[in-house]
Amino acid sequence: MPRSRSTLLRASALVATLCGSLSTLCFVVRPAGTSQHARSLRCRLKAEAVDISVTDIEDEVARLRAEVAALEQDKVQKEKQEQADVFRTFDVDGNGKVDADELRSGVKDLWGVEVDTMTASRVITKLGSSEGSVLQSTEFDLKRMEDVLNEVVAESQAAKAKEANDLQKKQDDALQRATTKALKDLGVGDKDPSEETAAVACVGSVFAYGLPTLDTFRFSQALLHFSWAAPLLSIMDFGNQILYGSPFGLGSLIIFIAMQRISSDATQPFLLRFNMWQAALMSMFYFVPGCLRIFATIGSQAALGSYDKWGDWSPGSPPENLSDAGNTLVFVMFGSCILYSVVSSMMGVRPRIPWLSEQVEKTLPPGR
Repeated sequence: MPRSRSTLLRASALVATLCGSLSTLCFVVRPAGTSQHARSLRCRLKAEAVDISVTDIEDEVARLRAEVAALEQDKVQKEKQEQADVFRTFDVDGNGKVDADELRSGVKDLWGVEVDTMTASRVITKLGSSEGSVLQSTEFDLKRMEDVLNEVVAESQAAKAKEANDLQKKQDDALQRATTKALKDLGVGDKDPSEETAAVACVGSVFAYGLPTLDTFRFSQALLHFSWAAPLLSIMDFGNQILYGSPFGLGSLIIFIAMQRISSDATQPFLLRFNMWQAALMSMFYFVPGCLRIFATIGSQAALGSYDKWGDWSPGSPPENLSDAGNTLVFVMFGSCILYSVVSSMMGVRPRIPWLSEQVEKTLPPGR
């Protein structure tokens, strides 16, 4: 207060001086009509008044600057003293250093904020401690400490909130899984999508062998000797009439193209695609025994043909036992492969037929 009063008195004196200078200036700038001596006197007074005013102003400005510098220095000294006093308050053991426990106690006494030891250690680290775990008196800054403390507390609260959310999510997921399992055990609720997909793949894989099964029963002459096989042979014969009785065999061709399209669709389950393509290749391989049977029939007609007494030629026929043996061999070989593939597919296992399955895996596009 004394220093401020002195500054006010000096400012009042400066104002008075300026007022006197202005009065003098008003005198010296009066209108003309006076003597030459009066005009020269006014000029001298004007110059002297201006010089005195400028000098007084410069002196007063210098004094004011000095006052401001002194005030700023006093403020800095006062802040340093306050920092030192607070540091001594924090430094309970008086060793000239503030550790995490002392920081916790000091923060609680000063701001009423309770923090744990980990948070206090993080504050010390963020304040740039040279020793890592303690603060020196030169590193102690209350304002910066308050900012860092607020930042660390906010980060800790955010981390705890995230941890709580993650824990709640895990608990919710575990509860949902337990509920789904309980409902599934009771036979209530929807089935697992993966199980539904597997079921569709198994059923589709079984139906994939429908076409090669019909082709196999074209070589089932050996079953004609068994009465119990008559209904089954009638059904298979009806299916073959539908497939191969259409113009140009379009029925079997359409089914073959559909099987090929399904096997090349990478979005379908691999088991379904695998069996579709294996069944399609199996149907293609029936072309071989079919051609052999045709050649054997033609050869037998030519080789075993004869002329009757009127000179007419009658084509021969292959021996019945030889024809039955060939048809039975084809029926047993392809029928065993189909039966094995159907049973494996129903169990959800990919059938492995020597050579044929290897060709399927090589030519089948990848998928799920």
